[in-house]
Amino acid sequence: MRCIAFRVWPMVLLLVATVACAQDPKPKASKKAAAPKDEPKLTKAQEEYKALVKDYQTERNEFQKALSEAKTDEEKAKVREEKQPNVKEFADKFLEIADQHPSDPGAVDCLIWVTNFARGTDQANKSMDLLLSEHLDDPRAIRMMGNLTRMPDGEKKLKKIIKENASNKDVQGAATYFLGELYFDKAENGDESAGAQAEKLFDEFIEKFSKEKMSSAFVSKAKGNLKEIRTLGVGKEAPEIEAEDIEGEKFKLSEYRGKVVLLDFWGDW
Repeated sequence: MRCIAFRVWPMVLLLVATVACAQDPKPKASKKAAAPKDEPKLTKAQEEYKALVKDYQTERNEFQKALSEAKTDEEKAKVREEKQPNVKEFADKFLEIADQHPSDPGAVDCLIWVTNFARGTDQANKSMDLLLSEHLDDPRAIRMMGNLTRMPDGEKKLKKIIKENASNKDVQGAATYFLGELYFDKAENGDESAGAQAEKLFDEFIEKFSKEKMSSAFVSKAKGNLKEIRTLGVGKEAPEIEAEDIEGEKFKLSEYRGKVVLLDFWGDW
């Protein structure tokens, strides 16, 4: 019996070991990390633009920090005088980059920065003119046409763009929309004749350019403006209103047709 027991025991151990080995999962092959995608190499002008933006932001952050730490009006005035970044000087540097690399996409970056950050200056006007005369093949420059709606000579420039870019549907469509916006704003400020001009331009924009790539983003706004012109413009019939007066009585605005009505909208939160 001892002999049998002795011979069986190693066999049991061997069997258990074999089963255990069979059940052990095979080690998974380690996955190699995906190689990082190479970022597109910056052009010379883009590198210079990026560095100059960083310089401006550094100065801006230092100015904001010093201003927040100033305790008196005199200290704050001194901080503004000594540490506030000179936007015009930076604008000149951005314009210099654009002038040295006129065909570089970084030139558009520089001109957009000047137009946005140096508004109301000669540099901003120059940047806008360069964007519209040299870079309308760039979608970013096309979107900047919206700035013309706030400029004194914006109407003239938008009409010129429409006339000179008949073959470029993206440019012509955006210019038509923004010219409509310009007249729409005039109408809201009391120019009654501008409302009819805005309506005509928005209709033309939707009919001719709504399917163009650059114009599609403006379609819903154009339709909303048209609805406002046709239903809420000066001289238009007021839309129906159903509400309750201060005594809880229900009424309709149409019930007061022919009478002078003052509507006072208010809320309580």
